[in-house]
Amino acid sequence: MAKEKAVKAKPESRNTQYLATTMKSIVQTDIRCRCCGTSLFSAGKLPDEFCTFCEAYGNGKAHNADANPVIKENVLMMGKAMREGAWLDGVKYADAIAEINDPYALYGAANFYAAFSDFTYNDVNYNLEGFMYENSSKRSDDLKKNKYNAMALTSKSREYFYRLLKIATSQTSIDEYMAYLAFMANVKLNRRAYISMTLAVLRGMKLDDSVTHYAEMVYMEKLASAHAAEYVSRMATPGYVNSFYYLASLLAKNKNFDDASSILERLEKSTGMHMASKLLMRISQVEKAMGKE
Repeated sequence: MAKEKAVKAKPESRNTQYLATTMKSIVQTDIRCRCCGTSLFSAGKLPDEFCTFCEAYGNGKAHNADANPVIKENVLMMGKAMREGAWLDGVKYADAIAEINDPYALYGAANFYAAFSDFTYNDVNYNLEGFMYENSSKRSDDLKKNKYNAMALTSKSREYFYRLLKIATSQTSIDEYMAYLAFMANVKLNRRAYISMTLAVLRGMKLDDSVTHYAEMVYMEKLASAHAAEYVSRMATPGYVNSFYYLASLLAKNKNFDDASSILERLEKSTGMHMASKLLMRISQVEKAMGKE
């Protein structure tokens, strides 16, 4: 019998090897995001300031959500439901914090519904035979069949983002944290003109700090700027965990799926990052469409 030929694993690029070493230092902290209740992570000497789930600025200076015990308790319970995949249990907590009309609570609830929608949409099984009746309630836009269908959940998420923006724009003056929150809400809604406008507000404050730098990184990646890779790499150096995701996204946009997937898999394993899982799935779908197994 002929000996089976050993298949050599494809070597990672030097860039990915460097990132792999840096990413080994990612650890979970005991700090919870004030918007969604997710644990914050750190890849440096200090705890990261940005949530790996909703990207809220979460070092405690951003707002006084902790002063409201109702918000705090419901945010933590919503986060627990997300971690356990108990989405229906989390709905009551998301709606409860949204009712308070606090912009940061609305931002957390909006991201909860966006992730719930992703889960519902991806739960559809296209390998079923026949008319696939089992999928009908999951994909149906008829609220009588399923009020938690993917479209309805996306609609609720957008409703909360827009309510947040209405509150933010109605204020006579806003601080950098509210400006950043408005910027991220527009990013999640993919409102390109408003993304630029809210970033201009942040830039106008002329604060050389992590909030402005993070917003610049998101903006550059969104537009696939020529300087995006360099800027994102700089953000990865001090240990901003989400910068690894944005670097992977840029690699994927440049069709470097192997390095992108390597980074995303490490992020998914070390943090359970929803953004990483979602992008990994998209890369897999593209590679399948290209005939790559």
